[in-house]
Amino acid sequence: MNFMKMLKKRRMVSLILICITIIISIVDPISILAQEYLIDTVEEIIGNVLPIGAMFMPIVFLCFLYIIPNIHLIGDYLKIKWSLDIEAENILELQDKLKKIPYVCFESNEFYDKIQYLKENNRLEIRFSFVLQVLEFIINTVLYVYVLFRYSWILPVLCLVFLPCTTHFITKFSKEHYNKLFSLTFDQRMAEDKMNILTEKEYAKEIRVFGASGFIQKGWERLIKGFNKEYLKSLERYSFISKVIFISQYIPILLCLGVVLFLYWNQKISLAAFIAVSNHLLHMNLLNLYQGLVSSYSKYKLVCKKHQELNEIMQNEEGKKKLEIEEKSSIEIIFEHVFFRYPNTDTYVLEDVSFQLKGKQKVVLVGENGSGKSTLIKLLLGLYKAEQGKIFINGVEINELSRQELSKLFGCVFQDYAKYALSLKENVGFGEREEELTGLMKVYEIDKIASHLQDSYDTILGKLYGDGVELSGGEWQKIGIARAFVGNKKVLIFDEPTASLDPIAEVNTFQNIIEHSKESMTFFVTHRLGIASQVNQILVLNQGKICEIGDFEELMKKRGKFYQLYETQRKLYIREECIE
Repeated sequence: MNFMKMLKKRRMVSLILICITIIISIVDPISILAQEYLIDTVEEIIGNVLPIGAMFMPIVFLCFLYIIPNIHLIGDYLKIKWSLDIEAENILELQDKLKKIPYVCFESNEFYDKIQYLKENNRLEIRFSFVLQVLEFIINTVLYVYVLFRYSWILPVLCLVFLPCTTHFITKFSKEHYNKLFSLTFDQRMAEDKMNILTEKEYAKEIRVFGASGFIQKGWERLIKGFNKEYLKSLERYSFISKVIFISQYIPILLCLGVVLFLYWNQKISLAAFIAVSNHLLHMNLLNLYQGLVSSYSKYKLVCKKHQELNEIMQNEEGKKKLEIEEKSSIEIIFEHVFFRYPNTDTYVLEDVSFQLKGKQKVVLVGENGSGKSTLIKLLLGLYKAEQGKIFINGVEINELSRQELSKLFGCVFQDYAKYALSLKENVGFGEREEELTGLMKVYEIDKIASHLQDSYDTILGKLYGDGVELSGGEWQKIGIARAFVGNKKVLIFDEPTASLDPIAEVNTFQNIIEHSKESMTFFVTHRLGIASQVNQILVLNQGKICEIGDFEELMKKRGKFYQLYETQRKLYIREECIE
């Protein structure tokens, strides 16, 4: 969110906080004059120049100046309220950016460290705090210069000349400190993950069965001790430097005290001025304000840098093409000499992959583990970008299509499909196209799942919330499959869609998918090769390359890689039947 828009949206709270900062900034320098006025009045009363009643006004004025700073309590409350409000917008800004981040970035630890840091450090909040600090510093400085100049021009010069000397050191060590904190984000996140393993239901069963809690706990202790050690080491170094700089501020203060004493000794200033100025010089926090200012600026620059790094990897959706596909028109998908490898690796996961599919074909991708099947699907979905080669959909290169356009085109069930802590109905349709859901619910037996739930389709799933209901793996898989059909997608992809289903349910599910995907091109990624006899095309992957393409009969006659995989699995089932 734009900083000025944020201020306008919360103009009342922002103005109150600015006013409180201005008032607090004025009090300290002006109290020098108030204290001098009080002491002068006392001297004149003692000398019978003024009556005792003359004490009333300077005492009231001085008390007023000491009471006013307590309005910071109101400011503190408003800052907390303002901070909580801004936090939501910070998360929304991050979420908007994450929508445009390429999927491959989510497989990088450094990327997660960056996101964790930006979640914990709100750019708008840091910037507004910095603005308040700048305002406080400027007002303090101007008023101190004005007040001290009344006594001698040397006093403000001595106070200010030391500030630029500290800039280099404060900036350097603040930057080092915040960079160190960022480098520790990975360890902090790892420790949080270990804690989640110990506290979340997903892991509770295996942790107890395998007696692994002690091992996980030791891992957490090691990580948290390492994190605390490095954090405290950096904090101690930063605190030590800060204290050295803080102590060094007394050099100009002592010089100023010497000047004030000289002025008083030579009767250039009164006793009241001597006491008031000396007292405030010893408690003057100009350097503290300046140090906090530079430190906040260093932190703000680091947060802005991380946001800029996110902006640089965001996918620009402007100028992307649209696929003009009529309801009954067919889809053509072409892979032309596609190569892909993961960042910071030398080995290609896919190498020189080429094929062409058209119409409403049913396609099976087969191959051993690690052969590149799931990677190929992610390239087709636009989640990955090919390093070499091109992928076309109806003649348009996939990189020229927006994420929204691809979402309209593809329906997919991943092997590691998501289980959302939403209602049953929302888990299938995400709150959209509810008119389509009734038929899907019956086809994939979601209506049977709903029938034994207390709130039917509105029941929250998962144990994240108190009233949530946990489903079986097979029930969740049915929900995932139904989800893929919402929106009449032109291309459907099923990555191991029946892994959690029993054999009877598996056969029924495959039949339902084939029956209800007649108008779509459909991909199956599976190790269950029985379905291969029911599709038009089989793509066989081996070590990242397509080694065979054809229908079931062609590949069985060829007696190549597919035949070898099929026969191995068939013999395994025969053995299992014999054992039974």
